[in-house]
Amino acid sequence: MVQCAEDGRILRLVEKPKPEEVTSHYVNAGFYYMHPRVFKYIPEGQFSDFGFHVIPELLRQGEPLYSVKMEDPIIGIDTPEAYRKADKLASSFLRSREKK
Repeated sequence: MVQCAEDGRILRLVEKPKPEEVTSHYVNAGFYYMHPRVFKYIPEGQFSDFGFHVIPELLRQGEPLYSVKMEDPIIGIDTPEAYRKADKLASSFLRSREKK
């Protein structure tokens, strides 16, 4: 479950919430497009799950994370062509954020 501000900034993420923890009808799905500095939040030699460990820690540390509410069908990234399309969409979104 993902809670976001009006500008798309992620305020809270609860992976696999219990029924009493649900406060949003948006879910964590799709792919992550992150700056390489995210690696400093992944402990070396230790299992880390993005939904349970990494993203919650990024939020605790105040790192800016944004979501995109998909209107279009979800696209796979299982081919180089599909990956390039997804990368282009994500890059376009990031450029629009940098202008603000």
